[in-house]
Amino acid sequence: MALVLRLGGMAGVILVVVGLVAAFSQDSAAWTDGSQGDLLGSAAALRLSDMAAGLRHGRADAVTLLGMVVLAATPAAGVAAAGWCWLRGRRPWLAGVAALVLALLALAGGLGASG
Repeated sequence: MALVLRLGGMAGVILVVVGLVAAFSQDSAAWTDGSQGDLLGSAAALRLSDMAAGLRHGRADAVTLLGMVVLAATPAAGVAAAGWCWLRGRRPWLAGVAALVLALLALAGGLGASG
């Protein structure tokens, strides 16, 4: 589980930094001037569908959003990894707790997306 959390955290941070560096290199005036408001641009990807299209076109805002999605999904991946290890170790009680936590995270994500 620690390996999943470590790799997910590092991958997310690397993606966010790469996206921000790319955004800075594309339009450094927006970063240094500060008067233009949105540092990633007014057309920054804010939805997953925008992210997929942005990644296909190599947009910096999409890379940054992907990094944030990886960072947000990393704890759930850690719970899933722990549940899998507990299931393989014949500890069904702990695997059930991990499954319940994942179900609650999915429910919370669904409710948050609909609101």
